[in-house]
Amino acid sequence: MNPEFSYELWDDCDNRQFVAREFPWFLDTYNSYPNEIYRVDTIRYLYLYLHGGFYIDLDTECVKALEPLVHTRDVLLGRMGNDTAFAHSIPNAIMASPPRQEFWLFLVYLLRHRSRLRLMPEHSTGPALLRTAVTLYWHDRTEKETWRAVLRCDEIYDEAILRFNRIGKAISGYYSGVLGAKVAFTGTCNRAGNVFIEFETAVADQGIVRVSIEGQFCDDVGVGAVTVHIPERRLRTGEWLAHSANALHHKRAIRSMISQLKIGQHPRPSRSTLTILDPGKWYAINWSRNEHHLLCRAVVDGRDLEDETKRKLSADAYLLTYWTHSWRVPEE
Repeated sequence: MNPEFSYELWDDCDNRQFVAREFPWFLDTYNSYPNEIYRVDTIRYLYLYLHGGFYIDLDTECVKALEPLVHTRDVLLGRMGNDTAFAHSIPNAIMASPPRQEFWLFLVYLLRHRSRLRLMPEHSTGPALLRTAVTLYWHDRTEKETWRAVLRCDEIYDEAILRFNRIGKAISGYYSGVLGAKVAFTGTCNRAGNVFIEFETAVADQGIVRVSIEGQFCDDVGVGAVTVHIPERRLRTGEWLAHSANALHHKRAIRSMISQLKIGQHPRPSRSTLTILDPGKWYAINWSRNEHHLLCRAVVDGRDLEDETKRKLSADAYLLTYWTHSWRVPEE
């Protein structure tokens, strides 16, 4: 279907050698990840930065020639579903880019700092991180610094709002969201930019709920984790992200990455243009919808979808991703 394309399949050994050869300054971070899925996520961004082209997950079927998408100078990403606030709404299963786009360097900057936090792969290296990078890269300025954390409580997504005022090393803010908890907090930020805040609040019918907020400020970007300790329930975790009102933070972040690149690896001089394709183009199958999840299970079980079913999903689809989520299988 795409005869003019060349295909390359890389294994874990190839990936580590690539990082050691092309990005040796990133190798310690790469090796520090606790599971292979973090490295599998990370390597795709580095390949796209250096070589460009398409990255496509193996559990993806091409249903239409990709030639119309080849000649763009944009970084191409896809949207899944219509809820733009959903942390997974910009997956990293399919991505395309010309080589040496500075957006990928900005994403690697966020990767390095998030690697110090105890986050799940989706938020540390995966689609939630990609969406964060897009959000921060698109918006040069914000009226005020606001951090949000989305925590899953039972079967309900509850958005907890973190509002910080950072003056010098002091931090004050307001937390509201989980199970009706609402409390002000204060804390400190040390010289390394590390933040740790812990407080307790009484919630009706739940007893004392303990909330931990940790993270790091680097230049004018902050990233971190939120953990809510709910009595007699599992821990609930989420993430927060920050974007300063200082429009120069992108340039500083990218410049810090450029300083470590080899000659010939520097990004193109112009700012990257990001294009987010409509859901029907790449992600007509939305794993968060139950009926689509059942379709994916059928494919995993060896039952191919009929052509009519594929057309009903989207007449505009170039690719269909079947979301096997094989990385969730425990490693031996």
